[in-house]
Amino acid sequence: MANIIATIQMFTSLGFIIHPTKSVLIPTQKLFFGGFVLDSVLEKSRKVISVCSDLYHSKCFTTRAVSRVIGSIISNFPWVMDGPLYFRQLKREKTLALKCHQSNFDSTMSLSVESRAELKWWIDSIESSYNGVHHGQPELTLNTKGPGCFLDPVSTGGLWTAMEADRHINYLELLAIFLALEVFVKKITGKHVKVLTDNCTAMVDINHMGTSSCPNENALAKEIWSWCSSHNIC
Repeated sequence: MANIIATIQMFTSLGFIIHPTKSVLIPTQKLFFGGFVLDSVLEKSRKVISVCSDLYHSKCFTTRAVSRVIGSIISNFPWVMDGPLYFRQLKREKTLALKCHQSNFDSTMSLSVESRAELKWWIDSIESSYNGVHHGQPELTLNTKGPGCFLDPVSTGGLWTAMEADRHINYLELLAIFLALEVFVKKITGKHVKVLTDNCTAMVDINHMGTSSCPNENALAKEIWSWCSSHNIC
């Protein structure tokens, strides 16, 4: 509001008259003007639904067409909170297709069941999606180290199973975060939680809501965020 007040004062000082009835002084994504409804969110969501539906129902398409859909999806991340969770497989398969065809965007490619599931999510969910402007300051800090974790004043820990120990360290660090969240679920449900980890890759995977470089890590990061969403944890 401070920016709006400053703008009004500036125009008034220059001799312009701000009409209070005809002016929209509160930021909005929907306007009624001359009998028309101008809705930026609805327009964007319809475009994404259209391009995703076309690709979802197509049997033959080029890598260029997939790239355009991915670009349209990414452009909507600012107002679709869970959006980054549902495009990594599409992006990975596009990259693999380009590698197989010497970066030829006009070559044809196919999509897996997982990629089609991501397209279906956008078709079904974008109109009901939202994203908060700011989540505020963290209410709790969860510190993870190896298979253990600490949430003042309680700590817990353990050893990896033989099967888990064979996993890559980056996957294990992500798994440690997930286990820590599950252990303290009663304390952190409905809270804004800061998670501390000494693994940079795990940190990036969490903050970016996944990764396109490793399917296993991406699946786990997606599971973590989906679990947090179901428990109203941000």
